Amino acid sequence: MASNRALALLASVAGVAGLSCVDGALGDAVEWRVADGGNGHWYELLPIQGPNFTAALSLARSMGGDLASITSAAENELLFQMSAETQGALIGANRIDLKGCGSGTWQWTDGEPFQFAGWATGQPECEGDDRYLAILHIPQWGLGWHDVSPSSVYIQHALIEYSADCNSNGIIDYGEIRNGFIEDTNGNNTPDACECAADPSLPICCPADVIEDSAVNAIDLAAILNTWGTDGGKFPRADVDGSGVVDGADLAAVLSEWGPCAK
Repeated sequence: MASNRALALLASVAGVAGLSCVDGALGDAVEWRVADGGNGHWYELLPIQGPNFTAALSLARSMGGDLASITSAAENELLFQMSAETQGALIGANRIDLKGCGSGTWQWTDGEPFQFAGWATGQPECEGDDRYLAILHIPQWGLGWHDVSPSSVYIQHALIEYSADCNSNGIIDYGEIRNGFIEDTNGNNTPDACECAADPSLPICCPADVIEDSAVNAIDLAAILNTWGTDGGKFPRADVDGSGVVDGADLAAVLSEWGPCAK
């Protein structure tokens, strides 16, 4: 649970920066609304196991997002306030030239140009393997951006940014899914429709394929009949419609989708 101070802080940020807050707790996301001068993206603060940049980036991308990139003072203030209850949080820049230290040696993982910078006083140091970027909240070190090494023990959080709009409708996928406007059966924050357009053979694109052999056929029908009236047992996908019981609706789904999945 977030502290009362953290909740109050995020509520304050919502009022100032135009955020749509959802509880405002660690591990929950907020939207920086276009109507309030934001970019429409969603942001989330998550715990990580140490400042492992590669692991944090992999986590972000597995969730349909990326490590946050910061392109303006307003966005920097937003993420600074979001991470204020931590000692520091990784964001999505890394130093690609370990022999250099200027702005041209840094890149954002999502491809945004590295133009804005919110360095703390005396930063970046670019010493040794200081090649990752974090927002630090340790006053004696200076508040703001710091370049940090993989061995730093102070960074235990990461800021995730959701900006994908795979169906190009002007609404961020994460928000559409979160608000129940579009389906995301496998919970990876990518709309089913977009995944199925790219690969129609995916299980989520053929829900009546109970045994997942890329076809709806007599074997799936047998699984439905053998688990009738149950929750599916060893064939959980037999409950095609997710009602909690295998019944006529699931049978109808199998019959209506009969044939190869990738049509």
